[in-house]
Amino acid sequence: MKPFTFPNTSELHPISPMHTEIAASVLSRAFSAYPLVNYLFVNATAQQRSALPWLVEAMIKSHLVRRWPVLGAWSEEKLVGAAVISSPDDRVSRQEADLFFNGIEQMIGTQAASRFDAYSNLCNAGLPTWPHHYLGILGVDPDYRGRHHGRALIAAAQALAAQDPQSEGIVLNTESPDNLTYYEQAGFQTLHSKRFDSITTWTMTWHE
Repeated sequence: MKPFTFPNTSELHPISPMHTEIAASVLSRAFSAYPLVNYLFVNATAQQRSALPWLVEAMIKSHLVRRWPVLGAWSEEKLVGAAVISSPDDRVSRQEADLFFNGIEQMIGTQAASRFDAYSNLCNAGLPTWPHHYLGILGVDPDYRGRHHGRALIAAAQALAAQDPQSEGIVLNTESPDNLTYYEQAGFQTLHSKRFDSITTWTMTWHE
């Protein structure tokens, strides 16, 4: 993939295995106060909550082993944002990808792990049936927000979906009402919303 630039602010490159820890750290900072993260770790110890980067890194590694896209936004040679995307096809067995989540209960706690599984099942049950890319995580370091890095990552994800003959668009879930307008400005529409215990998740779609 060629570097993708957007309003002279971002240069995008695929995340390599050597950058997974850095990407996980960036995304963990981006989501430290996110409603879903607060819900998952509501009764967690400080040690369990500090394992959030481990959980994010497991997600990144599980995508890379499937050869699914993980894009990084760079500014002056510093990784400042990332997007973790699922492709319509399953190129590597789920069992191999799931190995990265071994020990999840020990790392983040039984309650957080149970809530994470329930949330994942809820999102999967609400997905449309047409083939799509799934934008699982998109985040920018709080110190670099407002500089179009997120929009550059969205545009790159849209380009990937548009160029893939197996994909009809992009689907994502967000638990922040503030994100609805942000994604709508990028061409997404809300498909539906579901209440998940004390939080709400909105499923949004984009078609080429």
